[in-house]
Amino acid sequence: MPSRRELSTVRAAGALVLALLAPAAVALAPRSGTVAVLGPPWAGGAGAARIVAAAGGAILRAGRFDNLLITTSPEPGFARRLYAAGAWLVVSPLLAGACAPSPSQPLTDSSPR
Repeated sequence: MPSRRELSTVRAAGALVLALLAPAAVALAPRSGTVAVLGPPWAGGAGAARIVAAAGGAILRAGRFDNLLITTSPEPGFARRLYAAGAWLVVSPLLAGACAPSPSQPLTDSSPR
């Protein structure tokens, strides 16, 4: 079992990492343009599409998961509107690259009806 001192060191290191990464995450967070949107898992593709539509965006392509879409909007505040419409996560499509299929993959909706 770790000692109290070891736990304190781990906590301090974790706080330092968060303190260094938080400003970068805020600075890199997309606000408009092309973004990757993750909807709730139970929403499926149709639910994620409704979130994008409610935020005034357009779907460019589907992600590897039903609830992940690559979307765009030229209007400022797109990310804020996506969160307000129910998005769980809005990130740069580059950060979602491992979850995004090639641009040639067709948009499909395999959510249950």
